[in-house]
Amino acid sequence: RRMKVDYDFITDRLAIGDVASRAEPGFVAVVSLLSSAPYDEQYKAPAVPIGVPVLLIDIGDGRSGLETHLGAACACISEYITRGCVLVHCGYGRSRSVAVVAAYLCRYAGMSLVEAVNFIKERRQGACPADVFWAAITQWLHLDALGQAGPRREQAYGR
Repeated sequence: RRMKVDYDFITDRLAIGDVASRAEPGFVAVVSLLSSAPYDEQYKAPAVPIGVPVLLIDIGDGRSGLETHLGAACACISEYITRGCVLVHCGYGRSRSVAVVAAYLCRYAGMSLVEAVNFIKERRQGACPADVFWAAITQWLHLDALGQAGPRREQAYGR
């Protein structure tokens, strides 16, 4: 019995989806955000098609620590997106996966975090990264420091 697949393209080559969407053929790579505990999402997930590279990030929804994985996740997307369509998924495709794609859009498309999340929300109904993931992206992009000092203040004054 096949699960109902739910994914949306955010750009022409970048999709966000639920756990069932990882079994869809046609993606050149998958970034999979699933928890091994306490829900054992990883072990109940359908298989990714053979030969498709998967970056597995073990994180539960609403859990801290995403900032330590954003560099690898965004690099993976950046590497494979030139070859075709990349899927980023979590359990429902609403929070964890949205946070990763938002971080990618900030880093590689030059969007602000609010712009990136709004861009995703226009294309993926129900997209709403948890507060802990907003904080993770902010930390990863050093937005707090930039907001306090501005990007060029130290250089401009020779500090």
